[in-house]
This record gives sequence, C-alpha cells and structure tokens, in this order.
Amino acid sequence: MNLAENRRLATWPWGVILLVALTFPTLITWVYFYAMAGSETVRWIYSGSKVLQFSLLIPWYLYCRREAAQTSNDASPSGWPKWKGIQAGVVFALAVVAIGVLLYVGVLRDSSLMTPAAEQIRGKLADMGAASPLGYLGLSVFLAGIHSLLEEGYWRWFVYGGLRQRMPVPLANGISSLGFMAHHFLVLAAFFPGQWTWIAVFSLAVAVGGAAWAWLYQRTGSLVGPWLSHLIVDAGILAIGYDLAFR
Repeated sequence: MNLAENRRLATWPWGVILLVALTFPTLITWVYFYAMAGSETVRWIYSGSKVLQFSLLIPWYLYCRREAAQTSNDASPSGWPKWKGIQAGVVFALAVVAIGVLLYVGVLRDSSLMTPAAEQIRGKLADMGAASPLGYLGLSVFLAGIHSLLEEGYWRWFVYGGLRQRMPVPLANGISSLGFMAHHFLVLAAFFPGQWTWIAVFSLAVAVGGAAWAWLYQRTGSLVGPWLSHLIVDAGILAIGYDLAFR
C-alpha cells in the first residue's frame, strides 16, 4: 500500500468531521438565540459551545503536522508576500466598514427597522451579562480581537482548508462561505424579525466577506490578512451595535 493510499484511508473521517464543523455553529446559534433565549444559562451555553467548536482546531493542527512530515512540506506561506495580504485585507475591511456606516447613518439609524434590532441587542447583552457600556466594551474586545482570530482559524484554515483538499478550490470557497453565513443568518433573523429583504442582503454580505477572506488566505497562505480584515469589520459592526444599544 503506497503513501497516497495511506493518506486517503487516514483522511476519510475528516469528511464527517467537516460536515459537523459546517453545521455545528448554526445549530448552537439556534439553541442560544431561539431555544434558550432569555435563560440564565445562555452565557454558559455560549461559552461551552465556543470551547467545543474551536477545540476542533487541535486535531486539525495535529493532522496537518503529520501530513507535513509525511510529504516533507514545510508548510511555508506561498503566493503574495504577507504584507500585501495585510494591505489587501485592510483595504477590503475599511471599504466594508465605510459602506456599512454610511448605510447606517444615512438610511437605517432612525428607521423603524432598527427598533427591534436595538431591543434584541439589549436583550442579548442582558443574557450575556454585558448590558452596561463597560460590559459591552469587554465583550467587543473579545469578539473583535480574539473571536475573529478563532473564527478565521476555524472557517478559513480548518473548514476551507479541509474542503479544498477534497474538491475544487472555488467550490470549497463557496461551501465554506455558505457555512460561515448560515449561523449569521439566524442572528440577523433574530435582530430583524420579518425583514427578509434586509436579512438576505446582510447575509449575502457575510457570505461575500467569508469568500473574500478565503480567497485572501488561498493567495497568501497566511491568516494574518484575513484576521485583521475580519477584526476591522467586526469592530465597525460593534460600534454600530453600541450606538443602537446605548444611545
């Protein structure tokens, strides 16, 4: 039995694991945004689900190390130099934030669409024990700084990285981006109940962002550019969320 056959046998369980990875964030989002909404246990469900979700990065790291050793691949970044990836990611993120802020200030801020969103945000902050401005700041630092890095590791390095070993790169990008969008769709549906046009627009924007970050990761071989881009976009969204919750 040759090395390629060994690797095929060794990797077949990852198809199941990747399917779980694609669907688990959506399932658990439904639990703490809908099934358990308002419960005192929400923050613990949220924390536990994040630990479980991101713990999948550990066996993937070990698998990648083993594959690198078997193929004598040093896993060094390829494609663009990293600084170009950072530059591209930052420019993309600033453009997204600028469009989002202009849309919010110019069209949405004082519209009836934002009333249920503000109420939902305040309710979720209370569930998470972050209903004060200081609590929101702490949550924002975690979401924009740490959580965005973990999400890039999960969705781009793990899910997209695993899928592109099993299918053409464009298809892997599309599937991973739709998976990334799916749990955001549930969040948006909770924040904007019944506003299906806006939910579709915002969900599509999430999918486009995921596709852009996967493309950037593919080109650079590094998560630095996608992560910084993700961080900036999240910071912009959280700034809008602060205005909704506390103004």
